[in-house]
Amino acid sequence: MPVAEVRAHTTPEVLRWAREAAQLSVDAAARKAGVTPERLEDAEAGKHLLTIRQARLVAAAYGRSFAFLLRPEPPDEPSVAAKFRHLRDAPPPPWSPDLVRLEREIRERQDAAVALYAAMGDDPPWREGMARLGLPDSLPTPDTVRAVLDLSPPALRAARTNDLWHSRRVVLRAIEWTGVLVVRQRIPDQGVRGFLLPHDEAPAIYVNSGEDARAQTFTILHEFAHLLLLTASRTRQGEEDWCEQFASEVLMPQDEFSTHYRAVATDDAIGTAKALAFEFGVTPFAAATRARRLGLFTVGDLIAVRDRPTRVAFGDGGNGNRNKVARLSPTFTDLVLAAADSSAVTLTTASRLLRTKVDDFDKLREFSAQALAD
Repeated sequence: MPVAEVRAHTTPEVLRWAREAAQLSVDAAARKAGVTPERLEDAEAGKHLLTIRQARLVAAAYGRSFAFLLRPEPPDEPSVAAKFRHLRDAPPPPWSPDLVRLEREIRERQDAAVALYAAMGDDPPWREGMARLGLPDSLPTPDTVRAVLDLSPPALRAARTNDLWHSRRVVLRAIEWTGVLVVRQRIPDQGVRGFLLPHDEAPAIYVNSGEDARAQTFTILHEFAHLLLLTASRTRQGEEDWCEQFASEVLMPQDEFSTHYRAVATDDAIGTAKALAFEFGVTPFAAATRARRLGLFTVGDLIAVRDRPTRVAFGDGGNGNRNKVARLSPTFTDLVLAAADSSAVTLTTASRLLRTKVDDFDKLREFSAQALAD
């Protein structure tokens, strides 16, 4: 029998469970895997065996390994609805297949990070990051976060007005320094700017890289505010607004903001907002919102800025390895490479965790070092 026709003895219940966990209909799954819906339905009912090639394509469509489909029974994994209850800012179910896969991949990366630290005899840095911030005994203030992470306005100000990515680089580096994994990639789900994936030892923040880079700066700190609340076991009425205000106060402290406003303010609200945005590394609308909260802008000023198109900074460019580091998180990339260098894991394991060839390790090392450099 030709190799292409060799049958895969997948478990029907696991096939069906994996498809449903991926939030895919039979038609959508069959289209992704290149098989007919009837063939897939028969395989799920135990009436037919897929070929090994078909089963591998099905597994890839579900974001699972081929071996996963050979399990004797489905895993005891929480449903999407259950996962949603443990996240902050993720959209309510149903999630797109891409978002389902992203959430699972980040969860697996969090657990892998803890295992890698243990293999190298190190503690996850989030424990030290918590201590520096006074957690979990007290909830740090925006002033404390700014001081501990060195997020002063001068640090956030770009050297050039056309460098719209500067503040995001500074904030991402500071948050990852605490031991939080910051994952950035695009997903098609509308309105998803980012969300927090809590974890006792390796929390993670997802940020939609399809957003303006300066908006990503704000999103990272917004999700970090959620993490601070959770870690300190505190609750706030109107938590979303509280986190939005917290991020705003970290990036745009009142005294410095008011002082700079007086220096740049003109009758042109749009020009004033742009000048403030450059100074504090945020979008013009974020600067206008802060000005409105402080009574420096009118509602009309805020609306004028909101409705005026501005230059948007997307992504980091077309370099595939740089984007891979962003999707993995710089800290996780650096951690896997360090584990491979010290023989704490094999090169094969490191390649699997990094989703790349060993030949590309040096390129990933270069970009992760750039992202984490002081």
